[in-house]
Order: sequence, then C-alpha cells, then structure tokens
Amino acid sequence: MKNVKVGILGCAGRNGRLLLKEVYGDDVCQLIGGTVREGGAGHGEDLGTLAGLSPLGIYAHAQPGVLFEAADVLIDFTNAATTLRHVDLAIEYQKPIVIGTTGFTDEERSQIIQKSDQTPILLASNMTMGIALLNILVEKVAAVFDESYDIEIVEAHHRHKKDTPSGTTRSLIRAAHRGRKDDDKNTFVVHNEPGEREKGSIGVGVVRGGNEIGTHSVCFYGDEETLELTHRVLDRRIFAKGAVRAAKWLYGKHAGLYRLKDVLKDSDWSIE
Repeated sequence: MKNVKVGILGCAGRNGRLLLKEVYGDDVCQLIGGTVREGGAGHGEDLGTLAGLSPLGIYAHAQPGVLFEAADVLIDFTNAATTLRHVDLAIEYQKPIVIGTTGFTDEERSQIIQKSDQTPILLASNMTMGIALLNILVEKVAAVFDESYDIEIVEAHHRHKKDTPSGTTRSLIRAAHRGRKDDDKNTFVVHNEPGEREKGSIGVGVVRGGNEIGTHSVCFYGDEETLELTHRVLDRRIFAKGAVRAAKWLYGKHAGLYRLKDVLKDSDWSIE
C-alpha cells in the first residue's frame, strides 16, 4: 500500500528525474508532486514525462509551500541557497526533509544542523549506502592508526562538478578527524606546493574529467604498509534509491539531525 506521500524539490535536475521514477515505482511511496525554479527547465511539465514514464497528470511547479503542505516527507536535491529556504519551510509546516544537496559552506551546513531540533532532517552529501559504510570504516581505521599513518583522500568526478572538494570528500575528512578525536573536524590540505608533508595532515586530491559519476578512495599510508578503501558509483540511480530509502525511514521520526548511518543501524547492513 502506497501510504507515504513524497514530494521532490528540484525534480527537473538529473537526480530529480531519477527520484521521480524511483518514488513512482516504490511500493510504499506515493509521488504527489515536484518543484522547479520559476520559469526554469521543467516548469509546467508532467512529472511522468520528466521521469521518462507515461504522463501522470501531475505537473512541476514553483510553489514549494504547496508541496510542503501536501507531502508527508520531502526530498531536496536543489542548491545550497534554495535548500536553506526549504529547511525553513520544513520547520514552518513541520515536515521531515531528506537533503541530498551538496556545495554547502561550513556556515550553511551549521545553520541546517542548528535548525534540526525543530523538524526531522536527514542530511547526507552522498545518498549511497556504500559511502555511509565507508564513513564508518574510515572513522574506525583512523581511530586505530596513529598519526604515523598519512591519510590521503582522492576523489574523481565528471568535468561539470562545481564544488571542490566534494561534499562526500568533506564527510570523509570529518570521519577521519572523528576517529583521531581532533578538535577541528574540517581541516585538510591540497598538496600542490613543494615541500614535505606535515605529520598528521589529511590530504585531498581532486580529479575532474569526462562523465565520471563518482569515485572516492581513502588511503592510510604507513612506513611498512598501506590500507586503501575505495567506493565507486557505477549507476547514478543509486543516489535516488538511497534517498527514497532514507525518506521512508525518516517518515514519522521526531525532530533531530539524522544521517544515513542511522538508516543503516535499522538494517542488516550495519557494522556498528
């Protein structure tokens, strides 16, 4: 029975279209609407057409308040500034929201976290369960290996990726710092200058090219051994599948900040 009404914020984008299709085909979720930018791509188009399905008789509009009022849970894949406005609407209408938007500054991310005590918010820079597991593994390994192991995170994305490093890489940086129990969870270095590496630093390498969906490797370099953990996305649909899974899980939760690892804790996949 389809008993969870889901609205898609940013339904005409690449991930938004995949979300439309994923929600429509889900046994639990009912697709009730989607928003786009006023006059932007997809405005006024049938959601079924946007998703590559038969017409559904539901049309993309630019009135997020209407969607918040009607939906049980919202999924947001827009941009940083728009998502911040959507968080305020989630609070106003007391609706849970799953945020897959990336490109937040540290300050913007802090604003979302601070507001999560007013409504349920699931915030994830990457909606794959594999990355959720990778974050857990990185934290655990960083807690075991001391600072004699250099940590290097290398990411690869398509040529159109705007934020550098990616939100996923930033989450892995924070995971490594948590494992080491560092006070500052966001510091990293990009090794593009000559000179020796500072002991204990977390390095980041960025690759942009072609149509690469997303690959993230976290390497722990010791003097006698190296441990490498790698996650690769082979099909962009995995982002939509993870977001819909998160939305179903978030529905009915109390106000607070949630992560994909919280979803994992309620599944057979958890390693904690």
